[in-house]
This record gives sequence, structure tokens and C-alpha cells, in this order.
Amino acid sequence: MADLYKYGVAVHIYKPIIKRGVVDFAVGADWTPAAGDVKISKDGGAAANVTNLPTAITMGNTAMWDFSLTATEMQAAKVAITVADSATKAVEDNMFELQTYGNASAQHVLDLGTVIENQVWDALRSNHQLTGTTGLFSRGVVSDGTAQAGSASSITLGTGEPTTVDIFKGAVVVIYSGTGAGQARMISAYSSGRVASVVPNWVVTPDNTSKYITHAYADPVIVGADNKVILSSDAHTGAVIPTVTALTNDAGITQTGADKVWSTTTRALTDKVGFALSSAGIQAIWDALTSVLTTASSIGKLLVDNINATISSRATTEGIKKNTAYSNFHFMMFDSTTGAGKTGIADGSFTKKVIIDNGTQASLSGTITEVDSTNFPGLYRISLTSGELNGDNVTLRFAASGAKDSEFTIKTSP
Repeated sequence: MADLYKYGVAVHIYKPIIKRGVVDFAVGADWTPAAGDVKISKDGGAAANVTNLPTAITMGNTAMWDFSLTATEMQAAKVAITVADSATKAVEDNMFELQTYGNASAQHVLDLGTVIENQVWDALRSNHQLTGTTGLFSRGVVSDGTAQAGSASSITLGTGEPTTVDIFKGAVVVIYSGTGAGQARMISAYSSGRVASVVPNWVVTPDNTSKYITHAYADPVIVGADNKVILSSDAHTGAVIPTVTALTNDAGITQTGADKVWSTTTRALTDKVGFALSSAGIQAIWDALTSVLTTASSIGKLLVDNINATISSRATTEGIKKNTAYSNFHFMMFDSTTGAGKTGIADGSFTKKVIIDNGTQASLSGTITEVDSTNFPGLYRISLTSGELNGDNVTLRFAASGAKDSEFTIKTSP
């Protein structure tokens, strides 16, 4: 079997050489290679002297021989080496063959020096995009590519993307490699020049090394048992409201009940756009919901449950107050290669930044401490000063070598 070595890369080959007429390996005292003793043939071409004659490396009571081949001598699919010293011969004639990899002209084009799974995945991404195969796009991913440019509030997508205005509006663009990796932003507008405006602004401005995917998100739609759309939030603004035409008991509410809820709601609105409600109106809406929509499987029951869950969630997430110091803010760091919790990061190894209300970035002053590398691997904490929380929206970023960036946007409470 031929030995495998990388195409066009200088290499040292270690081989035993048999002493002439016996079965022992030859040592340095047995053979002094001379020009013409060792020949090379590239891809079956004419034989030539090797650039470097082999040298003996003592191995205890014996030796192995170092054949040092240059990068030029390795520029072939197959490299044959022969050993045949002139009379009187000191060593037995010998020959060995090398095969190369990692180049279009190599015997094996695949680069075996690169992680195999990466190349397999690239092949899948490039060649298996049909339904039912391991494809280029996961569910919801619209496209991927390399950006052409970026600004503080936009990213210019790759040249292969469509130019239809606002075709990506409402989608999310995620930078997964290159400058700005780890950031995700909503696309608020898309121009014919493939410029996607994003909100909020980037923390790190992307450039032509930034690789991205676009992920589609649609407005939520409620679909009945007969697969007909009941409600949709899309494209309704101001006082323009979708007409409810076919609500039945199967949906958990009667037409009369729907009319009652709607009438109560519209009477209680004190602003045409619907931003202001009187206390009496809120109570009337609540009474209508609880009295009309009581069936366990009804839309009303689900709505009430969701309202209660939302209130509970907000009560537990709005504990960080504006302009008030907060002790022991916990966050996770994950290994950039394995994805597991990254342990052992010292405070001095962190980049710790804050942006307050979309202002200028600044460094956090607190010391980062690892919580418990055994029971909570990757969990760290930092205390935030009142000044670092003096804003309605506070964005924190933690970065360290060998770990994925962690970013948080905190909406403070008064």
C-alpha cells in the first residue's frame, strides 16, 4: 500500500534499508549514499536524482533512513523512489511509492488534512437541496451567502440574492461566520440594491467577510379544523379591521358572543388607533371574555390563560430597574467548537461591553466570576452599576477567546 502525503508539501519519509546479503537493517557505517544511488520518478516520468540524499538515524542497535523530499518533488499524483547503490553494493535494492492528496492534480483530490465532517457537510449543502434529502436549508431558512458590505444599520446581501424590493422585509438575518458573527437582526426594509436595513443597529458592523443566513418569519395565523383561516394580523392598520364571518360553536364562541366582545371593545376605546382604554372599558372587556368565553376548549379560555401567563412572565423578567445597581447578573458562555459550556475564563480574558439606549459602547466595570465549573459549567456572573443600567434599553455583550459571544438586551422597568 502506498503512503499518503499532501501534494506539493515538503516531507520526510522514514524507511528501513536492508544491508546487502544479510537480513539486518543498514546503519550509517554500512552505506554512504552517493549521487545516483537514489532516484525519483513523478507520475511515471523520467528518473532523476533526488535533491537530498537520505541520512541514517540511529535507532538503538539499528537505524532508519530519512528521505527528505522537497515541495517540488511532491508535486505529482504518484511519486516513486528507488534505492540502488553502485557496485560493490552495500545495501539491497529497494523501491517505495507515495500517493498525494489535497489538490486537483493529486491522486486523491480530497484534503485529508481538513476535518472530514466539514467537507461532507459542504458537499451536502452544495449537492443535496431536493425535498427528502439532507439539504442546504433547514426549515425556515430562506438563503445563505457572504455579504458584500455592511453599515451600522444595514447589510448588503450576496450577489445571488433577489432584487425585489422588500422581499426580505420581516425576515431575520443571522451572521454565523466572519465579522460580526453571532448577531441576529430583523430586516425592516430591503432595497433593489440588496441592502437589508436592520433593527436595532449592529453591535459589530458586518463587512465582506460576514457569512449570513436569512430566516423567514410570518405573522401568526389561526386555522380552524376545516383548514380555513379564521383570523390574520397581516396588513391591517388603523381602524381597518378584518371581518369575522364564520365563527361557530366548533371554535368555542358564537357569532353573538363575538359581536358582544367586539362592541364592548370598540365602545371602550378612547382613541381611534386603539392605544388608550378607560378603566371601565378594560373591566367590560374582561367581563365579556369571562362570561361568554368559558368553554375549556374555547379560544376565549386559551386567550385568558395566555394573558395570565404573560402577566406572570413579565413579573419575573422585569426585576431589573432603570438607574439601579443590580448584583450578580448571570450569563452563559459556550465553547465555540463544541457548543458546551465554556469553563475557566478569567475576568481579564473577557471583553465586556454595554450600549445604553443605542448610544456609544463602553466597557463594563464589574469583575466577572465563574459560578461553579462542575455543577454549572459555563455560567458566570457580574454586578452592574446604576450608571450601566441608566437607560430604557441596555444591551450587554460578553466575548472571550474560544467561546461564542453572549449578548443580552434588557428592557429596564421604571
